[in-house]
Amino acid sequence: MATWNWSDAGGPDDPMVVRSVELRPDPPADPRHTQIVINADLQRPLEDGAYLDVTVRLGRVKLVAHSFDLLKELQANGTVSPWQHHIPPGPLTLAFPPLRSLLNDTRPGRYVVLVNAHAAEDELLASVYITVDFEAP
Repeated sequence: MATWNWSDAGGPDDPMVVRSVELRPDPPADPRHTQIVINADLQRPLEDGAYLDVTVRLGRVKLVAHSFDLLKELQANGTVSPWQHHIPPGPLTLAFPPLRSLLNDTRPGRYVVLVNAHAAEDELLASVYITVDFEAP
């Protein structure tokens, strides 16, 4: 069985305050089928162009670095409507695709996921570290 934890690298005055992180399923059993869900509160509106940088490491090895368009991700999961061109303040749920879509190869070990949210003008909104230890079968 895997163990995991998360930490908010930001502060209470950040434009996006992370309330919680979930892994689905919990407890995670396989890195290929693990989905990360971040629940946050947006303190001010964001214009289109905001983005998420996601980096996944296995130990010290960087496996992937990927950027997601924040507005498109929120439209895809139904948090904001498809016709909106900004993100209003309030609660947000950021659900990432299962890690298998980001990783070509998965194996047991300690995965560290860093998620940085940025405004369109590159201002850092929030930063979250998630660590998942998948044990060898």
